[in-house]
Amino acid sequence: MAVLLAVAAATLLALAAPWPAAAAVALAALLVVRERKAFLLLAGSTIAINAAVLWLVGGGLEQGAVGGLRMAAAMGASLAALSRVGAARLAEGLRLPPRATAWVAAVLLAAHDVRTDFERLRLARTLEGAWPRGRLARAREAARLLPALTVAAHRRAAIRRDALRLAGHDTPARFVPIVTVAALATAGRLALLALPNVKLTYVVVFLGGLLWGPLVGATGGALAMLMTDLMLSGLYPPGLVNVPAMALLGLAGGALRRVDWSGLAGALLAASAGLASMLLFSAASDAATWLLLYRETPAALGALVLAGLAFNVVPALANALLFAFSVGPCVRAHDALRQASRPSPAPSTPGAPEPSSPPAPPAA
Repeated sequence: MAVLLAVAAATLLALAAPWPAAAAVALAALLVVRERKAFLLLAGSTIAINAAVLWLVGGGLEQGAVGGLRMAAAMGASLAALSRVGAARLAEGLRLPPRATAWVAAVLLAAHDVRTDFERLRLARTLEGAWPRGRLARAREAARLLPALTVAAHRRAAIRRDALRLAGHDTPARFVPIVTVAALATAGRLALLALPNVKLTYVVVFLGGLLWGPLVGATGGALAMLMTDLMLSGLYPPGLVNVPAMALLGLAGGALRRVDWSGLAGALLAASAGLASMLLFSAASDAATWLLLYRETPAALGALVLAGLAFNVVPALANALLFAFSVGPCVRAHDALRQASRPSPAPSTPGAPEPSSPPAPPAA
């Protein structure tokens, strides 16, 4: 708790105090963080990009450099704590109530299982010589694996629900689908390192709303983003804009539940949704940065948004492919899973024979 309070105080200094305080926070973070070269590269690129953007819109190099310094200092404060203390100990130090702890533990364990399942499937495809090297081709291959990962995550979430109930922790009716969505989204953002710049988070949250309703998609997406934001960037405020944005993506999936996703038309519609989700996320993040640091310079908003959109063109195309190749198959896999989970109807025809009981085992 003391570390979290220190991080919060350092973040406030970096964003609100005069710029020498932000410079002091950045220097302290540099001395504490483990990966100093990586942090120097991150801080330098952040300062340079912000200075260039503000210079292009007439805001001045100094204003952009100070804004970039504030962003680097705020992120450095969180990264220093995460690198030295670790996300697990920080979460444990919060001493969350048992109910919240049960949710967080279920999501993290399920995300670990998703990563294990993915690595096994990828290894099998690699041994077959069928795992591609290109980024867009990997996006298509990941989309082919997503239906199997979704079904496995749903079944494991049901097992954890039963374990919690046996331990005396009550779980709501939507526990299984919310944990499924949150675990897949968490693994898609953190664990699938074999897919650089290709993340399953967007399509998973969209599918959460599409398969289980808008409340499940919004809750699972927001939970996954909040947990991963705290693990990746701590209390860095611009990063937390992903939480409500991802909840809106889950709501959007829930609003399209009656759409037919089969065939070429369904694939094109899914690709459009994937492209729009990535670009809207980029715009929302850059708008939050502008509101936090450059609201006195209205022209900087458009420049920041355009720069972010240009940077995310290739990831957006990969995201569109993920949506196009996975939404339809995942919907069909979910329908098949739902049909398989229904009990078989009893025979209703008069005079129909009753199902026979299995024969007794032979005597030893």
